[in-house]
Amino acid sequence: MRFTRFAAALGAVALVGAVVIAVAGPASAGGSHPSPSPSPTCSPSPGAAAWDETIVDHVAYTDPDTVVPDTWVVDTAASEETLVDHEAHWQRYSWVGGPIAEGVTPSWSGPADPSWQANTAGDPNKIGHAGAYDQGKPGHADWFYLEWVPAATHVVHHAEAGHWEHHPAIPGQHHDAVTHVVHHPATPPVTCPSPYEDTITVTPAVIVTPPTCDAEGSFTLSPESGVLWSAVDGNEPGSIVFTAAPAPGYAFPADVQTQFSVPNLDQLAADDEECYAPPQVAYVVPATPSVQDECGTDDDTYLLPPNGDGIAYSYDEDGQVLATITAENTEWNDLPGDWKLNEAGDAVHLGNDDDFTDEPCVFPVPTQLNADPTPPTCTAPGALDTDALTAGAQAQGLDEDGDLVYEFEHLTLLVDRTVPGLVGLFVYADDGTSLEGLSEAWTVSDDGVFAYRVITLGHTIGFQSSDSEAPCFQQQTATPTPTPTEVTEVLPDDPAPTTSATPVTSEVLASGPTLAATGSNGTLAMAGIALLVLLLGTGGVALAQRR
Repeated sequence: MRFTRFAAALGAVALVGAVVIAVAGPASAGGSHPSPSPSPTCSPSPGAAAWDETIVDHVAYTDPDTVVPDTWVVDTAASEETLVDHEAHWQRYSWVGGPIAEGVTPSWSGPADPSWQANTAGDPNKIGHAGAYDQGKPGHADWFYLEWVPAATHVVHHAEAGHWEHHPAIPGQHHDAVTHVVHHPATPPVTCPSPYEDTITVTPAVIVTPPTCDAEGSFTLSPESGVLWSAVDGNEPGSIVFTAAPAPGYAFPADVQTQFSVPNLDQLAADDEECYAPPQVAYVVPATPSVQDECGTDDDTYLLPPNGDGIAYSYDEDGQVLATITAENTEWNDLPGDWKLNEAGDAVHLGNDDDFTDEPCVFPVPTQLNADPTPPTCTAPGALDTDALTAGAQAQGLDEDGDLVYEFEHLTLLVDRTVPGLVGLFVYADDGTSLEGLSEAWTVSDDGVFAYRVITLGHTIGFQSSDSEAPCFQQQTATPTPTPTEVTEVLPDDPAPTTSATPVTSEVLASGPTLAATGSNGTLAMAGIALLVLLLGTGGVALAQRR
């Protein structure tokens, strides 16, 4: 019986069997009665509705499981096996104990006798019995001994082999609860004659406030006085049935309702039909990624917006910004023009053509590229130090045109020295970059991605004797004419070189780190001019071919 939640409403409560009797409070003002004389023969009662009581004879239970012991199953019984180490056979021994006098048979003390040596397993001479015997001519016979060797065996014990067989426990038998129902018939109300001269008429009522999705329901018993209430559990779980009877000195109108059923007043469940509310769908649009526009195009990208509003941002396999809905009950609103949906329902950012520029990255060139060659001297031509020129670069060898190739960071240098006396330098900026910091000695393309420079290496000045103002003037000393004499001619191992007063014109093309100038002649001068014209006229073509 569930009366706990109704105790406050019942007032003073007395429990009699399955019936709760609430004693009415005092009558309202103007309706009070003087204390009556107690009636010795009549006890009023509100009565009670019929109800069934379930009596539990015994609760449900399950017998313990029966444990079945594991059993040992013999796969192979224990056994004894006799193994033959060797079969019975004849063993022949040879005499090694020295000469034996004729007519004397050598003695035998056993296989360990040092005068006998095992010869062969068997009876090759077909003797057929144990003992010493000789073979051969008298005086030249060999002695042998034939021993019968019994068979040798040993016994091997094989232990029993088997396995344990597991038996699961036998589940205990389940026994359902045993109950029986006791029916309690309705108890009619007992109304005693009023000891009062007059009675007060009241109308019983139960005012019910139904439960909601946010709170449990409630009920109120009315009026507050003049009614005796009894209650029993209703047929539905959580329900209760109230029965009203007039208290002494009170009366009900004719045909008034005296029995009231109050339903279960628990708060409605969230999944109750009355409480269900369809989820509210939130419509979202992806945030616009910010643009990272760097020089060139290699580092241009869109930056991911921060996650929020039920959207997570990432990059897809193509590097595009991907927006994925992560919140429930969230859908895409109309997407901006630079977004589209993929097959998975994610939004892919397409970007705009004007989001990025293609301004090349400008990197200062290595300063040694602006270095001038070493000027010529009286004894040496001008030279260009390629070790210093290419410091910090990675040598890549020769290209198909025979030019030396060097890779710097952000640029490539080609050194062309195929024309004697001239060195052609070609610089190519990497894709997306341009050149900066070249001196006026360089010719740079309009877009700043290619430049070239032609260096003329001065020839050896040479010593002069006719012009005292010359940089390499050297006065020539007259050599006296020797007087002929008869001498023995001795040729030196290293004749001294003849000194010449004319300029050096030998053509030597440097092949080491230092590029030296060669002597001048018409052919070389024209080749140098041709190279210069080629460089000045076809710089753009060279760029296209070499890049």
